[in-house]
Amino acid sequence: MSTEPTRTSIVLVYWGRRGGGARYTYEMAQALDGRPGVELCVSIAHENEMLVSFESLGRSREVDIDVRRVGRRVLLRTVAQAVPGPWSVAAVCKRRSAVAILTMGDALSVLLAVGFRIWRVPFVVTVHDAERHQGEGSAAAHASIRLACRLADRIVVPSAYVRDRLVARGFEPRTIDLVPLEPLLAREGSKRDSDRPRGQVPRILFLGRILPYKGLDLLLNAWPTVVACRPDATLVVAGEGGIAEDLGTDERHHGVIWKRRWLSDAEILDELRSADLMVLPYREASQSGIIGMAQAFRVPVVCTNVGALPSQARPLYGDLVVEPTSAAIAEGILSSLARLDENDPIAQDPGMDPETPWQRTAELIQTVVGRAAVRL
Repeated sequence: MSTEPTRTSIVLVYWGRRGGGARYTYEMAQALDGRPGVELCVSIAHENEMLVSFESLGRSREVDIDVRRVGRRVLLRTVAQAVPGPWSVAAVCKRRSAVAILTMGDALSVLLAVGFRIWRVPFVVTVHDAERHQGEGSAAAHASIRLACRLADRIVVPSAYVRDRLVARGFEPRTIDLVPLEPLLAREGSKRDSDRPRGQVPRILFLGRILPYKGLDLLLNAWPTVVACRPDATLVVAGEGGIAEDLGTDERHHGVIWKRRWLSDAEILDELRSADLMVLPYREASQSGIIGMAQAFRVPVVCTNVGALPSQARPLYGDLVVEPTSAAIAEGILSSLARLDENDPIAQDPGMDPETPWQRTAELIQTVVGRAAVRL
């Protein structure tokens, strides 16, 4: 009797340019590549900032890379320009007898979904946020993702919080699969020395796009209290966003280093390597890839009690959950700094196997693909 594994053909689709979606897709592609019976293709935008990394993955491993030119100027992206891309990707999936996975949706999601339906291609939509957060994305993009979900065979969510929000919006629970968000940059984080000397100036990091829902103003309002007790502390605010300029003019922000720009992966790695504490002062959230990155680099986290953030925190290794107020955030930072001075939880953290988390993801995704492939 043959023991050959069942053949599974998967096409990952991500047409964004940069950010967490690109990294998430890359990590998933690495995890799926080489698994028994898996044939993998990744469809990405030519404008993707990680294009070279994806192409290297294709050269060094058995992964097909499908590169598409996807215009980003909405006014120039007419229906005549937008339709051929989704249509041709659907044809690629049909030819490969593949299941398509949209790893992070955008305004084109519904066009892709319609193309998959017309070509009778089973497909999965990954939903990272069930609701639009203040200042994030466009209403059209979120509407497109929701419509794509209505047409999808399966929906993947990275947290129980997002699953519950989708169910509240009327989606069938039986069509939703929970695939927890694993740490981004885990391989790089595993190389960090866990035996880090203390006594240096404590470096506190706020990392990511600066949007209203992320509560940077709460952190800055808390900062004078922190500095009054720890005048040696430094806060690094690293990320781009329209409100950063206004927040940076306040004279109370002594000891704040502003890096108002989009950071490359190399710059993000440098910030993670030098950070002593990560702070997420969010007013609202679904879940956060920032927490996973901090944990991969053995950086303790202070995060607010919103969305799925508390379930991502690891108190055993120094993570702390506080209420989304400036007073609570200040208290959490000071408490964490005191714990770092007295008994460094980072040194106790054995870290994580850089391969294991995403291998769990690959196993779960294969199960989801099997459920979606019933129509093949």
